[in-house]
Amino acid sequence: MLCLYNRHWLKKPERFIWGPDLTHYEEYVIQNEDAPDIKNYQQLQGMMVATRLGYTYSPQLEALFKKEYSVRLNRQDTDSMYRLLTLKRVDSLIDNTWSFYHRQKNTPNFSLRLTSLRDAHYPLTCLCSQHPPELSNALLQSMNSLRNQGKIRQLMAKYLSPDLVN
Repeated sequence: MLCLYNRHWLKKPERFIWGPDLTHYEEYVIQNEDAPDIKNYQQLQGMMVATRLGYTYSPQLEALFKKEYSVRLNRQDTDSMYRLLTLKRVDSLIDNTWSFYHRQKNTPNFSLRLTSLRDAHYPLTCLCSQHPPELSNALLQSMNSLRNQGKIRQLMAKYLSPDLVN
C-alpha cells in the first residue's frame, strides 16, 4: 500500500487498486514576507525561481522556464531551496503547502509566505497492488473509514497546519 499518491503520476495507473481521495495537494509560489504578492505567472518574468531538480510543474510555469522568461534554479533537496530564498539569493520558490506549513510551524523567525499564485492542485489517495485483491480491498476500506471518521484531517492538522484540513 502506498498512500498520498496521485493517479496521474503513473504511466499505467490501471495496474493498481485505488482508494478514495484522502486529501488534496497544492503547490504555491513562495516568497519572502517583504516581497510584493505574486498573483499571476507574468509577474514571475525576470525572476530566479528555486525548483526541484527533475520535477515537472504546471504548463504555464514550464513555458516560462522554456522561453527563459524566468530562470529555474534546480535543487535536489527542499531545505536548500528554502535556504536560498531566506538568504534572498532567489526571488521565489515553488513548493507544496505541506512542506511550507511544516517549516512555518517548526522554524523560529520564519519569514516566508505563500503568494496568491497556486501552481498546482490535485487529489491524493492510496493505491494497492491487485494481488491479493482481498487484502488490498481491506486496506483501502480501512483508509476510507479513517477518512470518514476525520482521522486523516486530524493528523494533518496536528503535524502540518489546520489550514490543510479541506
